[in-house]
Amino acid sequence: LDEARAEDPGRYGPVEMDPGWLSRRLGKEHKKRRPGAAPHKGRALHDEMYRRYSAVRRGLPPGAKVPPGCIEAIVEAVRAENPLVDLGSKVVSVKTMLNLRYAREFPESKGATGQKLMSTWDPEARRRRERLYNEITLRYKRFKDANPKRIQEDTLGRIIRETMDDLDIHEFEVVPGSIRGRLKRKSLHVQKLGGTDRYHELDGPLVATLNGWLAKGMSVTRADGLN
Repeated sequence: LDEARAEDPGRYGPVEMDPGWLSRRLGKEHKKRRPGAAPHKGRALHDEMYRRYSAVRRGLPPGAKVPPGCIEAIVEAVRAENPLVDLGSKVVSVKTMLNLRYAREFPESKGATGQKLMSTWDPEARRRRERLYNEITLRYKRFKDANPKRIQEDTLGRIIRETMDDLDIHEFEVVPGSIRGRLKRKSLHVQKLGGTDRYHELDGPLVATLNGWLAKGMSVTRADGLN
């Protein structure tokens, strides 16, 4: 530190720095850049967890999510196999690390959710997911109506698990927030309209009506349409 200050006092002279902190920081940088250095034992455990986690992810069908409790089981198994090594991380931190590392190594998995992911599914997969979400939303709505003041924290999670078991549909992840959002929007039942759906019969008359209004200079708003 003194040598750096002596070489460029104008740049480093007024900088206050804790020598102890600097020593630890330099030690970490040295380990990162030292060729042939043995990996940290905790890092080796992280690598083994990621190897098992990535194997599970690659073995899943398109659109499927990692089963609940899978990462926790991997962490506990690796810890049990290495009882003398301190992992130094909580399960939540390990889960975040595994997901981020997988996203870096398999960038095609990033952003493959929602509409982008569903566009790759076959019609049967879409129908199964649609049925699952609609049934969960309906059951949750019925429970809330019957028990407006007794909603416990894990009630929705329990309903999700029970519905998955009853319908035998386990390949899709159900986000509780999406179910609550449906109730808030009052969208209890969602159906994707297909190319031969009967509602497409409205397209022609509706377009003709709107064009007629516009030609007459009439306002075309939602309120006008309802009136």
